[in-house]
Amino acid sequence: METNPQAFRRQVIDAVIAIQSQRPDGFLHLVYSPELADPLQLLEESRRETAPIRPANLPQEWKDVDFPRLVTLDCRRVAAFMLETDPARDDPLFESSITQAHAEIFLGEMADIGVINENPGPPAGAVCGWIASGQSAAELARRMAKHSHPLRPGSYHYWIRWHNPIHLSALWPALSPAQQRALLGDAIWIAHDPIGELRTYAADQTGAVAGEAEVNFRPNDEQWARYDNAPAAVRLIRRWQNECAEEGTALPPDALERLHRHLAETRRLRLRGDERAIYAMILARLPAHAARAAEWHALVERAGRGEGTLREGLASLPEYFWNPDLPEPAHARPARP
Repeated sequence: METNPQAFRRQVIDAVIAIQSQRPDGFLHLVYSPELADPLQLLEESRRETAPIRPANLPQEWKDVDFPRLVTLDCRRVAAFMLETDPARDDPLFESSITQAHAEIFLGEMADIGVINENPGPPAGAVCGWIASGQSAAELARRMAKHSHPLRPGSYHYWIRWHNPIHLSALWPALSPAQQRALLGDAIWIAHDPIGELRTYAADQTGAVAGEAEVNFRPNDEQWARYDNAPAAVRLIRRWQNECAEEGTALPPDALERLHRHLAETRRLRLRGDERAIYAMILARLPAHAARAAEWHALVERAGRGEGTLREGLASLPEYFWNPDLPEPAHARPARP
């Protein structure tokens, strides 16, 4: 994770060059979310090719300013004299979007969702990545909008804000190749995840069939669970990240996946509120044998029945539960329910 502004800029530029090389005749789009703030002042920009990602069936009174958008980077539309190497990378908006992304991720220059908007859906940051694609902004925005408003079990529609790094990073690993292709087609999306790592999202085109993109996007139960758990997982991963920084240790590369896995288990175990966070955070940070401990299972079952809390029972857990260097007693290996 690059925190230095110059290193951050170089990392983004190198990543953009890499994805452009895979789509040499395509476009480069900025993914921009002015729903809460417009730091790059693009809402009034008329010279650029811009397409809002507006899902169908949402209230008609919502204006285009209420939606995220794709903005095609091309200096020839706004400052042709700046063209030296590549129309997209020579666009002054490309440089300003990198600067803004760094400010949002590492300087905390984000909208305060708690003050501005009670809806947790929109991202607090406006810069949500860059996409290389053979599709125009309008074509790709329509594709993304089509798969942003599925029917959820319970007979109501739900807006999946793919542009929000919290939701994209949570859902992408759980999508099938067909779902990934439906959402992005040939597009390659680079975006910073909730802990500031630059990730690449691209669909595997192997096995693609004609008309596949027209299939309605239908998340399964596991995917809906990841969507629901995404805000909690991000709060926990950031707390874990801060603790690692204080301790001088490294955050495991699969830390976010561990948290999602354990948060998903809490519903089956009937844990609620803070109990879910305690359960996920403890198991994500301990070796696998901790989850098999009989004493832990008994504590979780009691908490699920409302007979005490996890926090109250932690002091009663044996030393081997917490210490990975101690051997696991033979009695502590029950079959996991």
